[in-house]
Amino acid sequence: MADTQLKEEREAAWWKAWREEDFSWEGLARKHWHGWVIVSRDDGEYAVVADTGRVYGGLEPEVPARAEGRKATVQDYWRADPVTGRLRPDAAMAGEFVVVDGKRTYHTVHLPLAYEDGSETGKADWSIEVLDELIGLRKSAATETAFGGERDFREPVGADGRAQFQGGVWFRAKGNLGRHSVRYDFAKFIGDAEFERSSFLGDVSFNNAFFAGRSNFHNVKFLGESSFTAATFSADAFFNKSTFAGKADFDRAYFLGNAGFENVTFSEYASFVIASVSGDADFGGARFQEYASFNKVTFLGEVCFSRAKFSAGIRFNGAEVGGVARFGGVSCTKHFFAEYVRFSSDADFGSSEFQGEVRFDSSTFAGDTDFQYATFAGDISFQHATFSGTARFSESNISGESHFAGTTFSEDVHFNRAKFTGNTIFSDVNFRGKVSFSEGVCHRRISLQRSTFAGLVWFKEFSFCGPMDFTAAVFDKLVSFKNIKWPQDCRHWHGAFDQALFRGTLNLYGAGFRSFAAFDGATLERGIQLDETDEAAARKTFRSELNQAVEASTVDGEDFKSGKSVSKREIAGHTKQQREHRLRELERGCRVLKLAMEQASHKSREQLLYRFELQARRAQKRLPPGEKTFSYLYSWVSDYGASMVRPFIALFLMMAVFAAGFVGWDFAVDPQPVSDGWFARAVQAADLSWGNVFKPLSALSTENDFKDKNALAFRLLYDEEGGVDLYGFGIRAVSTVQSLFAIVLAFLLALAVRRRFQIS
Repeated sequence: MADTQLKEEREAAWWKAWREEDFSWEGLARKHWHGWVIVSRDDGEYAVVADTGRVYGGLEPEVPARAEGRKATVQDYWRADPVTGRLRPDAAMAGEFVVVDGKRTYHTVHLPLAYEDGSETGKADWSIEVLDELIGLRKSAATETAFGGERDFREPVGADGRAQFQGGVWFRAKGNLGRHSVRYDFAKFIGDAEFERSSFLGDVSFNNAFFAGRSNFHNVKFLGESSFTAATFSADAFFNKSTFAGKADFDRAYFLGNAGFENVTFSEYASFVIASVSGDADFGGARFQEYASFNKVTFLGEVCFSRAKFSAGIRFNGAEVGGVARFGGVSCTKHFFAEYVRFSSDADFGSSEFQGEVRFDSSTFAGDTDFQYATFAGDISFQHATFSGTARFSESNISGESHFAGTTFSEDVHFNRAKFTGNTIFSDVNFRGKVSFSEGVCHRRISLQRSTFAGLVWFKEFSFCGPMDFTAAVFDKLVSFKNIKWPQDCRHWHGAFDQALFRGTLNLYGAGFRSFAAFDGATLERGIQLDETDEAAARKTFRSELNQAVEASTVDGEDFKSGKSVSKREIAGHTKQQREHRLRELERGCRVLKLAMEQASHKSREQLLYRFELQARRAQKRLPPGEKTFSYLYSWVSDYGASMVRPFIALFLMMAVFAAGFVGWDFAVDPQPVSDGWFARAVQAADLSWGNVFKPLSALSTENDFKDKNALAFRLLYDEEGGVDLYGFGIRAVSTVQSLFAIVLAFLLALAVRRRFQIS
């Protein structure tokens, strides 16, 4: 219904424009016949070429001479006898006029189907052969016409030798026009136009023509210039296997049905600027040997350019495609796999709008390629395509999925401020030049697995909203992730750089000191640049990411059971496995960053990441209990070798605890108060504990060292005869342990001093 309404609207608009052009008999007298004059002779008036004196329908004179006379009109063209060139009076043309009282007079060729008031002219009932004899000789009288001026303002140079069929209303067009130049401007073809296997050896013009039926230009040879500017094809139009040896102009043409240009050869400039195709358009296998322009073209249905070859540049700027756009990798039919498209020069698709799927699989872009400001409402695919020149996708908006797997970019590629709404796949891509995704955004998954980057890489201010995957990617030079926005879900950046190799410096300034698990498995040969931050903020960030890793495992379990028939035990097992896996990613990520800081001799940052590494390891449930216990002790007494205060505090607390223990043990040996009283016992116990700390292993000294100096120590270490009993051996063992603890705490104190002041 919509197609029928559009056809009726286009036809009504065309008739309105046709009447405004005024192709009545009187109107033809106001239309200039370029390069011709009317010369009066003894036997009448003749149509003559102004520059040469050749009479219409005749041969060039042996001695060309300029002819003088009044300027000829298109009415004179129809008055002129196509054999003699003599203008015929009205009486001699009586059979070619349609005269009705109160109506405009028309030549039979230009008589419309209805007058301005809507009354029928009767032409619809004419036989289709009525006009054949009338125009046959005029086609034979046509000659080649030269044109000059700019493409959009071309006009004949010298005499316009074309058959002046403009404004005609034809039953149908048919047959081979031979060597004749024809002008069908504003012509209307009531029935089907059958030009199959015809040859237009001269120029042909169908500007503003209206094809009411099916148009068949299959396998036609247009050896001169051909123009279909603003022509309307109200049904299917086929130019399959045709050859356009001269310029082909379809600017502002309307195809209300399907348009077929399969395997067409355009030897010179081809233009479809502002053309419109309501149905499907097929350019499969077409050859564009010179520049092609599709600027602001509208394809409401599917469009196919598979196997097409563009030897010169193509402009697709501002085009609109409502259906699937196939430029390679898939078939235009249901039965054949189409080859890729080859663009041998620059290709400009800037500001184009694609509402359906777009495929450029395996296509070759030999020159620069421009998709800037392009809008893709559906999926796009450039899998295994080759870009030999600079590729620009800046400011493009891709709502569907983006597939660039296996693509090669030989020169620079720009995706600045590009917006990827769907999944974005750049797996196994070979980037040989500079790469820039600056200020872009990807709302879902972006994958650059196994891709190689030979030049500088910029993801400055890029927003990663979904999973980011750079697994096994190789970066040869500087990589900038400056001021990027990490995904909110920690699962989306865990292991993001697994097995990635950074041969150049990795710049993460402005991205925050965070996302430690993203670097699990990464290799940083030239180091990494991270934001400076205070330890309190870094600790808070790490604790948050540790908690996120544990919480993410619960979500992993929920995803595992989604849509599956699994038991609670299996879900719990999967959740536990994921918990350990994510904590190991966090541990290894901190280790990678720690080694990078060690390489950069950033001792404080190295120690901080070392602490995070141990904490992530300690949070794992499968860790041996002994290792976990010592990890806690290591944390409490020295903050993993970073604190200079904690070893002091631990040392003196240990002295006090052991001193209190020694007092208690002394009461167990001698429950009666000694002459020195309580205070003396406490001082002697403290002295024993002090000696164990600052004179390590002093409890192993001889009895004379304690007998006269510390009565409490002597009672604990020796029996009444001065020997060592089992109780004394136990006190020696405890004192030895205290001495060993003191040595360890002293080492931790020295380690903290060394790290804090970066002493080699």
